[in-house]
This record gives sequence, C-alpha cells and structure tokens, in this order.
Amino acid sequence: MTENILYLCNHGIDIIHLYATPYIWKPLGTSCRNLPQVHILVRILRTVSEIVCPGTLLLGEVVMESGKMVSYFGTTDKPECRMLHNMTTMPLIWHTVATRDARLLHHQLDQIFELPKMYTFLNYLRCHDDIGWGLDYAFLGQFGQQEIPHQKYLNDYLTGK
Repeated sequence: MTENILYLCNHGIDIIHLYATPYIWKPLGTSCRNLPQVHILVRILRTVSEIVCPGTLLLGEVVMESGKMVSYFGTTDKPECRMLHNMTTMPLIWHTVATRDARLLHHQLDQIFELPKMYTFLNYLRCHDDIGWGLDYAFLGQFGQQEIPHQKYLNDYLTGK
C-alpha cells in the first residue's frame, strides 16, 4: 500500500482516498472493523506520506456516525487522515427533502459543529454507491419515526411512488 501511495504521489496525486478505511485490516475470526491495527496502518501511511510528499492528503472513507468516525483523524501525537468523508450528509439531505423536516439535519450538524475546527470533512449529495439510510433512529423515534416504515417511505418518495 505504501509503495502504491508513493507511486501515485510521485505522479502528482494530491489526495489519496482510503476506501472503506475501518476494514483495511482483516484477520480471520474478527469483525474486521475498527481494529487497532487499522489505526496503526493509517498512521504509518500518514507518516510516510508527510515525509516523502507532504502536500498529499489522506482522505478516509469511514461509514459511521460523526462521533465514532472522528477517531480516524487520529490525535496530535498520532495523526491519521487529514480529511474524512462526511457519510451522513447524503442521507440527511435526502431525508430532509423527502420529509420536509430539518430537525434531524439540524441535530446532526450541531454534532459536527461541536467537533474541533481542525477536522475537515468532504460533504457530497450523491455518489456511485446507493444511499444507506443509516439515520439516527434513536433521535427520530421521539417524533414517531420507526426505522423500517420510515426507510420504506424514503425509498418510495425518492423513486416517485
């Protein structure tokens, strides 16, 4: 991986996308998600890229709620990714369009804005993947939303049914 990253950097690539970052270390018999070795590997990649090609950014793709994904930024002493995809933005925006209710979007953005300002997120409205409805149903439950019927409503609405 390091050799490939350095090869790309030497050809002018400015951002390296670490796809499915929590799963890049996969020992048998484990969940293969968020293992300590993942963070060690990302720190190694960050260190090498900063030494050899300091202008290159590591962009992590971490499909989790904001509070859990921030661990992939690392710490001041042990930095990891410089940017993370904000995976929750896409379903939040489409949920808000379909329901005309901004409470969940506001709730999620409040959480993002409470994070340290040094964290940088890449937001997007659509990508090549499907829309995963990993919404905060604990929060939505207080407004009477149940996960399965709500997801069916969203799918029906956004497909024109």
